This record gives sequence, structure tokens and C-alpha cells, in this order.
Amino acid sequence: MKKAITKLEDVLTLELQVLYTAEVGLKEKAEAFIRDTDCAQLLEILKKYTESSDHKRLKLERMFSYLMVEPEVENVSIFGKLLDESIRRSRHVLAGKIKTLVLISDFQQLNHFKMTAYKTALMYALEIELETVADLLHQIIEWERKTEKALAELCLKEFSKVDGIQQSACKK
Repeated sequence: MKKAITKLEDVLTLELQVLYTAEVGLKEKAEAFIRDTDCAQLLEILKKYTESSDHKRLKLERMFSYLMVEPEVENVSIFGKLLDESIRRSRHVLAGKIKTLVLISDFQQLNHFKMTAYKTALMYALEIELETVADLLHQIIEWERKTEKALAELCLKEFSKVDGIQQSACKK
């Protein structure tokens, strides 16, 4: 966004640009995460999550059309830096349970960042009474919540201990 922010529509547009950039970045860099996991259940979650970024981008593009703004991908974004840091860190962790836990926690952080941003955008859309945009954002938030739940369940399974022996939810 190159113009001055003077109204809530501008702030909403700015938030949507951040999210659009996040979805594009996630799709472009997802392979780095997917190839680093040896956990079938995590692999399935990551694939679904990255595939859903295409659907989210389409919804975001519809939102931009309601705001009469073209979507832009920012060169530098907070989400991009988080994503790059997660990729860098995952390359230094040896394969196995520790790597699985690191990947789960990194994706939980990325998911929470996006979910918070989507919720913020939803509040702006509701405040300025853009019902269609709010509906689209609500749909995306529900997808993010499903991912949040799947990652949380997997995380609990991976951290749980049964009879003093660590049981992995991941099947290789």
C-alpha cells in the first residue's frame, strides 16, 4: 500500500495485503517443510494446509475486488521472516521425533500468526459493515481453526508418554 492510511478500509486493505503475501509465501516455500518431515500424519496436515492457501488467495482476491484494490505481494513481510526462520531452523534439526516436534511447533506459530491476522481483518470488515468480506474471512478462519486443532492434537500425541515409554503418533 503506497497511499496514506486515512480510514478503516485502508487498514483492512493493509491487513489483507499482509495475509495475501503470507499465503503466497507459504505456498512457495511449503516444499521445504514437506520434504523435511518423516511423520505421515504431519505430512498430511502440511499438504492440506499448503493446498488450502490457493483457496484462501482466491477468497482474498474477491475481498480486494470488493475494496476495489489490486492485491500485491510485499517483498518483505513479518510472516515471510517467520517462515524463513522456521525453514532455517528445521534444517539444523536431525530427523526423527525432535524434528517432528520442531516442525509441529513452527507450523503452530505460523498458523496462530495468520489466524490472529485474519481475525483482525474480520473485525475491521465487521466494523465497516462489509458483510461479504466478513463472510469470506470467517470461512478462512474456520479453515485455520481446523489446522490449529489438527496440529494441537498431533502435538499432544507426540509429547505424551504412556507407561514411561514415549509413544509416537507418527507412522513412518
